[in-house]
Amino acid sequence: MLVANARIYGQLKSQPFETIDPDEWDWVMAVSLKGPFLSARAVLPYMRERKKGNIIIVSSVFWVVGRLPCMHYAVTKAGEIGMMRQMAAQLADDNIRVNAFMPGGTWDKATENFMSHLPPKAEDALINQMQLRYRKLMPEDLVGGLVFLASDESDMVTGQALPVEGGICFY
Repeated sequence: MLVANARIYGQLKSQPFETIDPDEWDWVMAVSLKGPFLSARAVLPYMRERKKGNIIIVSSVFWVVGRLPCMHYAVTKAGEIGMMRQMAAQLADDNIRVNAFMPGGTWDKATENFMSHLPPKAEDALINQMQLRYRKLMPEDLVGGLVFLASDESDMVTGQALPVEGGICFY
């Protein structure tokens, strides 16, 4: 099994897309898109040899929401979904399933750092976007969904994106 969890987020600042430095754009693309791509390629021979495999790409719901002021981050997360769907289709005959796990605005150090660059009340705005707005989404809230995708209980699930985000988006 491969869980491809690559992101650059806490180091980014909120900014209009036209001010993103092209070198920063390339860096974000290299980590969030090229990282999972190369990781999947590296494990593929072993999964084919076993005639079974499970690849989980950790993405984000913010490419769907469209309100995150870090366009390069959102673009990589949308790209991961496209990559996941292509891999799922291409690897199904090898009994290798590929899915995406899409957490929402999970409260951790990277989120706190990012939020510190936003206007006051941005934290409340993020929480109020969730249907389940009685509290912040915490890292431990993500465990169940990820464990499901990693388990044999999801053996017939491939090409799917599982959001765990407190109801920020419906799609």
